[in-house]
Amino acid sequence: MNRESFILKGASPLEHLAMESTLIDTWDQDSLLFLFYTNQPCLVIGRNQNPWKEANPYSSFPIYRRDSGGGTVYHDLGNLNWALIVPREIHDKEAELAMIAGALCDIGYPVKPGERGGLYCGTSSAHSGNKVSGTARRFGKHRVLHHGTLLVSSDLKALEHSLGGISTEDDRSLPSVPATAANILSIGAAAEVKEIARSLSVALCGKPCAQFSPKKATLDRIGQEEARLRSMDWIYGATPGFSFRLPHKGGPFLFSVKKGILGFQEGVQDAYFARFRARAFSFSTYFQMKETAEQALGSQPEASHRDRLSKPTSRSHVSKEA
Repeated sequence: MNRESFILKGASPLEHLAMESTLIDTWDQDSLLFLFYTNQPCLVIGRNQNPWKEANPYSSFPIYRRDSGGGTVYHDLGNLNWALIVPREIHDKEAELAMIAGALCDIGYPVKPGERGGLYCGTSSAHSGNKVSGTARRFGKHRVLHHGTLLVSSDLKALEHSLGGISTEDDRSLPSVPATAANILSIGAAAEVKEIARSLSVALCGKPCAQFSPKKATLDRIGQEEARLRSMDWIYGATPGFSFRLPHKGGPFLFSVKKGILGFQEGVQDAYFARFRARAFSFSTYFQMKETAEQALGSQPEASHRDRLSKPTSRSHVSKEA
């Protein structure tokens, strides 16, 4: 089958997510489609994830939710995103991942496929076993979107400190799985992200990636998808239900969040928390409620969330494949 590759202009996470979501339904060429792009710094959570569990409350990065499964990813201009859109009848997860790994090896970056659909530094590398790419998939009616990150020159400290949320219970979301991340420049020659994209395109398709210029009908659909993906109902309201506890001298209070809206469990003293009832949940609301529990109800303050989040972690940029 023929292969086509394009580089997407700009660095808008929403626009690029919308393009992927649109092209899985509208790409009508008899070919494999490869896309390459970079985004401004942000966190992108999987379709079935909980942003309050995944993201550091003190991080300033915007949060977006994608249509595919998998774990949370950190994006910046040093992270090259790749996407493959392939007909369902020939989709093969392992073969496609091996194809990307093979192309990276061909251009001088020895990686190998590993658990949960990731790509890892090869055994000959000083960073053997470190993760350079995580993947996720979405199944459309006729095509499959198989996409992933590729850490080229990302800020790994920012990646690490962007992750780690509040403690939850009865959480039906899909958690990310810890892994140690690495940039591919640590195992190969120095290169700009756009050079890596060009070299990958040549290795995969036999030619450099062209600029993507969608038709007007496709542009209109992309705009509609972007509006959907921007909505708070999607980013936060689509979170699977969960509960969380707040400290109190008489025992912890239990609250629930469903479709992004705060609810009370039986027995919670409404006199103290009435102003929070039915509020759209947020990190700000969580800390206001925590302060209420600690001060107004006279509980013994637990270790601050900031203190707990300041401890080093080794969570990956993405750790779970759909």
